[in-house]
Amino acid sequence: MKSIRQRKEADLKGTEKMTEDKKLSLPASGYQIIEKMLRAYSVAADKESSLDDISKSTGLERTHASKNHPFLRSLRIVVGGKLKKLTPSGSNLALAINLEIEQDIAREWKRVFLTEPAMKPVLDMLRVQKKLELKELRKQISKSLRLTKANLTGINTLIEILEKSSILVKRDDGKLEFVEGESSDPTPEMKIDAVKSVTGKKGLKEPESQRDHSPTVEPVQVVNPALHIDIQIHISADATNEQIDQIFKSMADHLPLYRK
Repeated sequence: MKSIRQRKEADLKGTEKMTEDKKLSLPASGYQIIEKMLRAYSVAADKESSLDDISKSTGLERTHASKNHPFLRSLRIVVGGKLKKLTPSGSNLALAINLEIEQDIAREWKRVFLTEPAMKPVLDMLRVQKKLELKELRKQISKSLRLTKANLTGINTLIEILEKSSILVKRDDGKLEFVEGESSDPTPEMKIDAVKSVTGKKGLKEPESQRDHSPTVEPVQVVNPALHIDIQIHISADATNEQIDQIFKSMADHLPLYRK
């Protein structure tokens, strides 16, 4: 049996592990690397992928892929050990990135940030500070995450994604303002769910009762017809003037368009 001391140490390690799991890991590279990795996962779909698979798909060195996975795992965009795959929220985000739909990319990043516990320290800080200059924002993010080592690349990438998600908006005075209440969605669920419905990918679909089943009616273009008539009259050389006059009189009676 474990002693009281051993049980306390085990409980402490378990608490530390839970805290570590909820802690945000910053990116190790710029945003373009993160996008490349998510594109690779999107292509793999539900298939589990190794670091070697992601490295081959993206053309990145294995170490670059490895160093950025803690960021994706801390936000529960991907899950797994040696073999990883996208979560449902990660799948939505990766699909938007793969389709290059900027409004959907913004919405999905925002959804991840506002729902994942790892982002809570940063969001709480932003709710209090509201509006900060870039230099001060970097300091506050480092402080909120209790970083012991400087990670300027990771902080800058996080800020870039926060701007992309419209959680941070750069104002005219150059400061970045927290705008949690503003939505980047012009319409609910937009294009991603429409694409999923067509391609058969898993995800939310528009309810059957809300779909428009009315037939598509093509617009009819009304064109006024133009009428053009050529009349050739052959009059004999020996015709009299009276005969010629009679011909034109008959034309005037039978062809209204001829009248003036």
